[in-house]
Amino acid sequence: MDRPDVDHLDQRLNSIDLGALGDADLSTWVSYSGVGGGQEIFLNWRGCRADNSVDDHYGLATVIRLDPQGRGEVTIVNDRVAALRGGQVFYSFWLTDERGNPVGEESDRRFFFVDRPADGLWTLPVAHLQDAHDCSINANSTNGVVVLATAPYAAMAQGDKVYLRWEPWYFESMQGEVIEQVVEVEERHRGRPLQWSLDMANVSLYSFAFLDYRIEFADGSSSRSPVQRFDIVWLDPTPPLLEAPRIPGLVGSTLDPDDDAYRDGLWLEVEPYPELELGDSLVLYAVGRDVTLRSLRADPSSLDSKRMAFHLEREWLQSDDNRGAQVAFSYEFSRQGTQRRSQVLELTLQRKLHLPLPVILDAAQEQGDDSHQGVVHPRNLKGGAQVSIPQDAELGDGELPAPQVLLHWEGHGSTGAVILPRPTAGDTRLFKVRREHMAANLGRQLEVYYTVTRSGEQPRTSEKFELRIADFDTSSYPSIQVRGTADRKLSLGKVPQAGASCSVVAWTFMAEGQLLGIEVEGVSKPGPVVRHTLRAPTAVTGDEYYAGRFEATLPKSFLDSLKIDTYFRLTASASFDNGETWRDFPAPDIQLID
Repeated sequence: MDRPDVDHLDQRLNSIDLGALGDADLSTWVSYSGVGGGQEIFLNWRGCRADNSVDDHYGLATVIRLDPQGRGEVTIVNDRVAALRGGQVFYSFWLTDERGNPVGEESDRRFFFVDRPADGLWTLPVAHLQDAHDCSINANSTNGVVVLATAPYAAMAQGDKVYLRWEPWYFESMQGEVIEQVVEVEERHRGRPLQWSLDMANVSLYSFAFLDYRIEFADGSSSRSPVQRFDIVWLDPTPPLLEAPRIPGLVGSTLDPDDDAYRDGLWLEVEPYPELELGDSLVLYAVGRDVTLRSLRADPSSLDSKRMAFHLEREWLQSDDNRGAQVAFSYEFSRQGTQRRSQVLELTLQRKLHLPLPVILDAAQEQGDDSHQGVVHPRNLKGGAQVSIPQDAELGDGELPAPQVLLHWEGHGSTGAVILPRPTAGDTRLFKVRREHMAANLGRQLEVYYTVTRSGEQPRTSEKFELRIADFDTSSYPSIQVRGTADRKLSLGKVPQAGASCSVVAWTFMAEGQLLGIEVEGVSKPGPVVRHTLRAPTAVTGDEYYAGRFEATLPKSFLDSLKIDTYFRLTASASFDNGETWRDFPAPDIQLID
């Protein structure tokens, strides 16, 4: 007699699919001469569990009904089948006599596995989840939408329906609301991964979820992917990310879509990762104005050569959607129970322009400087700085709409940095940086460069000039003056009760908002040094700026506390960069006499 048939048997794996069986009993089918409903047969079910323990069942069973092919249905209870997960079965039967004893010859035996783990290439790839890593997704790391992908399949055809299933769980014993989405395959989908999305609210509420998909082919047959579990966490998973994909020969962060090097499209190579196995599914995410997906599957050549690469067509590079866009490339590999994602390679897809160094008037090179470095003395900046863009720089003159050209004076503090638009009259390549942007950069280095931004594209940055602005020496700043002082001596008896008037005159590059403080220190009658603040560090006001002079009072009570015939010192200090650095003006030592 023929061996019995079994439902839910994956012919590729010769294995019962418990996921497809679900909670139902397993239907098996027997064929013999004269088979009919209500008849009894003697089953011979010899099971071996995954741990090699025995799980046998033999005895009488009733034929429930006949199917259109004339086979009799005999069921095996679900618990018995599920107990053999990862194991195997030999299954046969005998006919029986009137007393229920087996008679005649045993049928041929059917051998099969139960939920056999599949070698990678013998199953559909698992579904991909872009922001996950190590089968975990950080609920804090997404922007409200989670991107998912399913790889293309060899039989992909118009009219197929692909169902994606997200089964979330609050905890092990409490399931959340299952979400199922469907895509009907169109001609444009063939050979390309399908993109899906989930609202973050359907992720962040839960502690873990199962993700899988099934394909219903246009002819009525179907396939199902393995199930992937993702833990939902609130911190980034600890394993390091894989290396970002790389583009052979590319230097820098700009790629010219019209470069002949990419006339056959763009190849992004992937560094082989330690976990690489046959059948791994890899998906490339190219995230720009839109999300573009590409996929590949590891085969024996991937393992032997240790080389894998994704391809993007030149039409994609040169499309209006991508030309001028900034694109982040990353990839993810998955198989059941394992998943990793890579770091990101960020590129701007636009033609490089010739944007040489800006030229700064009076900047000179010192010994050891490279061509992009130089120094300028502040005496040459009293009227501000002049920066020009070379005539051979490609600024898009004559283009409509006109590109935006900006000069970046990347100095220090709130007053030391400025971005200037291109002049509209006169020499449109000459930028004048006003004198109020000089002081905060005295004695420091800054970068000077320009950017060109065409309509719908990312800014292109010129070469950067490293400019050092020398500082004045201390003697170039004004010293504080004390009324009544003669020959650097001050008579205590001649100081008014209101105190001695002090003044500081304006200094080069003085501007509103700069900070000025004044302090005095001297030797007290008991001996220790004492200090007093005449002016706490305070911003220069508009009135002070236009007056060009600062007034303060040195209290007579402080002078009374000092030892006669000793020296006290008045110090004025100014900051041009919001208090980050300070300059002490010349500080006179004045002798206090009777």
